[in-house]
Amino acid sequence: MPLTRSASWTLFAAAGFTLLAANPSTTGQDKKDDLPRRPTEYSIVMGLKSTPIQPEKVAAAKTAFKALAGYFAEYVAHPRVYSAPQEFRSDIGPLTPQPETIDKLLSQLAEFILVPHPIVTQGQRPGGDNAVYIKELAVELDAAFSKVIAENPTPIVRINAARMLAVACRSGAQVHYATVTGLLTNPNTPQEIKYVAYQAAANLLAAYDFADYRSRKHSISDIDKVAHSKLIRVVNDAVFAPVALATPGAKGEKGSEPTPEQLAVHGFIRREAVRALAKVRFAAVTDEETKTVMYPVHPLARVATSDPALVPPPGPAEIAEAVIGICNMAPPLNPKGYNAATAAEAVAIGVRSFAGPRAGNPSDRSIAWRVYSARLQEALRTWRGMFDDTWNPATPTVINAALVPEPVDAVVKPAVEKVLIPIDKNDATVKVDLSALTAEIEKLRKNPKRSTALYPDTAKTKLDTLAK
Repeated sequence: MPLTRSASWTLFAAAGFTLLAANPSTTGQDKKDDLPRRPTEYSIVMGLKSTPIQPEKVAAAKTAFKALAGYFAEYVAHPRVYSAPQEFRSDIGPLTPQPETIDKLLSQLAEFILVPHPIVTQGQRPGGDNAVYIKELAVELDAAFSKVIAENPTPIVRINAARMLAVACRSGAQVHYATVTGLLTNPNTPQEIKYVAYQAAANLLAAYDFADYRSRKHSISDIDKVAHSKLIRVVNDAVFAPVALATPGAKGEKGSEPTPEQLAVHGFIRREAVRALAKVRFAAVTDEETKTVMYPVHPLARVATSDPALVPPPGPAEIAEAVIGICNMAPPLNPKGYNAATAAEAVAIGVRSFAGPRAGNPSDRSIAWRVYSARLQEALRTWRGMFDDTWNPATPTVINAALVPEPVDAVVKPAVEKVLIPIDKNDATVKVDLSALTAEIEKLRKNPKRSTALYPDTAKTKLDTLAK
C-alpha cells in the first residue's frame, strides 16, 4: 500500500469509520431513529440570501438562521446517517426515507453560503447589502457546528461537523476566524480535526473583502485585523512545525522516534497547512498582535525548494501548492524590497521538482497531474500581474507587461510552454522538457547581484536551499 494512502487510513481509522460498535442497535424503528425534517425556515433563509435584510427584519432573520443551523447540526450528528449504509432494511419508503449522505448535506449547506470573490464563476460577489446575511448566518452556523465538534462522542460525527464548518467558512465571516484558530492551536484537537480545520482556514483566507474586491484584501482585514493575522501566523508556523505524532518521553527523557506511518500522516496534514497558507494574498503581512512583520511567502518558498528541514520531504502535490501560493502573493510592504528574482528561482525549482516524476515516467499516476498542471498554469500567468498596484483580479488576464520583472517572465514562459502544457495534454508521446527551465535557473544563479533572500534587507527571508 502506498505510504500516502496508508497515511490517510491511519489518520481516519480511529475516527469512527467502523460504526457498528458505536451504534450497536441498527435494527428496529422508533422515534429516536426519525431523521430531522427540514424546518420551514429552510426556504425562508434561501429567500434572504438574495434580499437585503432591513433593520426591522434582522431579529426574524436571526431566528431563521438559528433554525437552519440547528437542522444541519442535528442531521450531521444523527446516528442513522452513519448506520444506514451498513444495514439492510425492508421498510425503506416514503415514510422511512434513506438519510441524506454527508456529501449531499455539504452541497445543501453550500447553497446558503455567499462566497465573496471578484470572479463570479468562483463566488457570488456579494456586497454591502449582504453583510447582515453573511454575518448573522455565520454566527449561528459557527455555534451549531462548534458544539458538535466539541461535545459529540463519536469521532466521525465530529469530523463531518468540521467539514460543515469548513463549507461555512467560505463566506469569510469574522466569527469563524477565532473558531478555526482555536481548533488549530488547541493541543487537544485530534489530528483528523486539524486536517479539516486547515481546509476551513484555506476557505476563510480565500474570501475577499466584499467592500473592496480590487484591493485583494482578505474578508475581515479592516474589521478585526488581530483575528486575521492570528490565523495567518498559526498557518504560517504550522508548515515547519516538528512532527507531533511521536510518543513523548517522560520528563527529561527523549520520546520515541516517529514511525514511517506517523511521518506520512504528518506530511498529509502539513500539505493542508501549505494549501491554507497559499491563500494569503500578500508576501508580507503585519502581525497586528505583536506588531511585527510576517513573511508567508518564505515558508512556501522553502517548500517549493524542498528545504531539508521538512520531514518527510514534500511530494509533487505539496510543492505545487507552495508554488501556486507564491504566485498568489503580491509584495505590499516595501514592494521595491521584494526580490522577484529570488522568488522566480524558487518557483522555477518548484515547478521542476513538481514535474520531475512525470517527466521521468509519462505513465505516472501518483497524483492528478492534469489538475495540478492547469492550476499551476493559471497561477503562473496571474503572477505576472502581482507587481502592478492597479491590476484588477476581476480581469486577471489584463496585465501591464512593462511592470512584470524580467526574471518572472523568463521563468513563466518555459514553465508553462515546455513543462505544464505537455503534462496537460496527457499524451505519453509529448515530452515534458525540463531543460529550458533548468537553463533559466542556471542564469539566475550566475547573476552577480543574486541574493538568496526574498527580502534582501531581511535576514529571516533567506532561502538556505538556494545557497547550496
